[in-house]
Amino acid sequence: MLTECALPGWISDCDGEIDDALVVLRTELPGRLDEVYGAIDDRAPDATVAVAGYPYLFNGRDCSWLTFFSRGEMARLNDGTAELDEMIADRSTASGFTYVEVRDDFAGHAVCDTQPWINNLSFPIDESFHPNRPGNQAYAAAVAPALVGSTMPAAQMATQQATPAPPPDVREQARAVLELRLDSRAHLRQAKKAGLRPGEVRSAVAKLRSGDERVVRAGLAQLQALDARVEQG
Repeated sequence: MLTECALPGWISDCDGEIDDALVVLRTELPGRLDEVYGAIDDRAPDATVAVAGYPYLFNGRDCSWLTFFSRGEMARLNDGTAELDEMIADRSTASGFTYVEVRDDFAGHAVCDTQPWINNLSFPIDESFHPNRPGNQAYAAAVAPALVGSTMPAAQMATQQATPAPPPDVREQARAVLELRLDSRAHLRQAKKAGLRPGEVRSAVAKLRSGDERVVRAGLAQLQALDARVEQG
């Protein structure tokens, strides 16, 4: 879902992906969670179990040239996180476990905040949108009271404040965007359908192949501007 939503708006079906995910959340996930929690209780009936929720990933701003999240998409993804957390809280407490809310602890530490506790799109890709080291420390502080009685605040526990990881080299970012093949016939047809002129897209993509870093940056910025136009309708 995040992969789809990160694409430029003229080739993405982010809303469709979110809609499909919400159907699964509302119809299938409760039973899946009950099954998992029941298995845990069967195998470790005397265990103390804490189940943590998820933080909001976004603060309403997309700060990466590699992603094309719109404000509306980020808001819907955050709303989905809240609904997911409510589901996890309901099913975990019904199973006799302790639910741990973390959204307040992570407030101000989203992917594009000054001190993020969550990775933005990064390499290796499987670390993207997961907690970084301070984020994991914050999780430890949040669940500790339920497990060992510690009451250290998450912000105090996350002593190694993270600064945003340096973005990949500009040309590396350009290569990643070029892999989307935004100037292919199919994608240009989608761009035209979304109200863009195919020539604008071709021009921006061509700049990504330049040997001049300033031109590459201009191409990346141009693609972001085109995505913003699609968002505005």
